[in-house]
Amino acid sequence: ILSNVFVPTEEPYQHMYSAKGDTYMGVDQKGDLHVVIAQVMHDEPNGKDVLRIIHAEVIHRQLGQDSWARLAQLMRHYNIRFCVHDALPNEHNAQEFAEAFKGRVALKYDSGERAKLFTYDEQSNKLILSRTMNFDGLLDDIKSGLWRFYGTRDTLDQTLSELISHCSNMKRDEEERKRRDGSVQVVGVWRKTGPDDFAHAWAYCRVAYLVRPANRVQITLIGQTRGEHEEQVEYVDSKVWDGLKVPKKIKRRNKLG
Repeated sequence: ILSNVFVPTEEPYQHMYSAKGDTYMGVDQKGDLHVVIAQVMHDEPNGKDVLRIIHAEVIHRQLGQDSWARLAQLMRHYNIRFCVHDALPNEHNAQEFAEAFKGRVALKYDSGERAKLFTYDEQSNKLILSRTMNFDGLLDDIKSGLWRFYGTRDTLDQTLSELISHCSNMKRDEEERKRRDGSVQVVGVWRKTGPDDFAHAWAYCRVAYLVRPANRVQITLIGQTRGEHEEQVEYVDSKVWDGLKVPKKIKRRNKLG
């Protein structure tokens, strides 16, 4: 199934980032932070959006607080429109990060509900997510061609190869569960057969795309024609970030976004 996402190209997938197109980030945490960033392509011949993965990274736990400093840099470097960040186990650090980018980061908590994919409260930064429905949706998205990796399995770097491996470690089973009235319900359950951190980060990136604020903000100024409001983008060397600290509060560049 994952073969559906590959688009053969000589360019490394990291070089596919463009200043045009909204970007989204998913972050899974189990000590280390696993990050997946995707960008929307609006110029497909069929007129449909396509999401191309432009960055994947492991931020190791040894960095401590600097782990979230790295996330802050990625938010700025890729001008992330919206991010879904696993809330646990380091909830305090995750909350500080969400407050630093208020309105652009949701903290994900699990829900056992299977009737609704998610609920999101922007004031508290909380997003309650159905794990099963999200992985079901990601699988459907991959089958439909929504996601893209630029390159081939032979040209992937170690990080993206690890991402593919983690996704391959996810298995969907069905099991019977008794309801309170005594009837039996067959439900889908996703289980891991090995490391799965990047699979969750990818799934959270998908939700960030679904929760996103409006893609384009239309503004009208007196005496001027209507047009798209563009946000200022800050570009930095992605290798130079040691010692950066997550600010307590970051002034939003675009209050309309």
